[in-house]
Amino acid sequence: MIIDIIFFAIIAVFIFIRLFDQFGKITPNDSKRQQIIDSILKKNKKENKGVVIDITEKKKETEKFEKEKTPINVLNPLEKSISEILGKIKGLTLKQFLSGAEKAMEMTIDAFSKQNTKSLELLLSRDLFSQFEKEIEKRKKKEQKLTSSIVSIVKQEIVNAKMIGRFAVIDIQFISEQINCIKDKKNKVISGNLKDIQTITEVWSFRKDITTKDPNWKIVGISNLGS
Repeated sequence: MIIDIIFFAIIAVFIFIRLFDQFGKITPNDSKRQQIIDSILKKNKKENKGVVIDITEKKKETEKFEKEKTPINVLNPLEKSISEILGKIKGLTLKQFLSGAEKAMEMTIDAFSKQNTKSLELLLSRDLFSQFEKEIEKRKKKEQKLTSSIVSIVKQEIVNAKMIGRFAVIDIQFISEQINCIKDKKNKVISGNLKDIQTITEVWSFRKDITTKDPNWKIVGISNLGS
């Protein structure tokens, strides 16, 4: 029995030694192979160390390329006309013009309601002022009073712009909410309603002589497109 145990122990030791010889040692070929692998890994790590792909720069290059492809002159005829007019009037911006036009519209409606002919004469062209003056005289003879007020400007849009000789003409469509009513001498409402808000669509035409230093524009026409 003891001899058998010794015999199997010797065999186990022998097998262990053989396995170690095959798998536990690094042969010259294995060593060389490992050196090559280590060298490749080390080189790859060194080449990629600190490399960052800058997405922002790539995006900028793409945008620059797209911008270069896009035609510069893409303005439509109306935009070109507006740009031409603004270019002829020193210091005027589109924002300033639209703001001034809105104020002129509000002042005109208020002055007409209050029969303020002096203010109307400053705001309107001679022909248009003459029409407003006649309407005011009619109301006075009938002893009627007009009450008009703007609740809000819903929309303001340039619909036409052109040069006519030395005059710049710009047409603006206003969509506004207004309250309009007419009262008689007894202060009784005979037309309209003080509680009724109407949506009014009109095109107001503004004109300026670009050869003068006067910065003001005159209102030369008002077309009511319905409510």
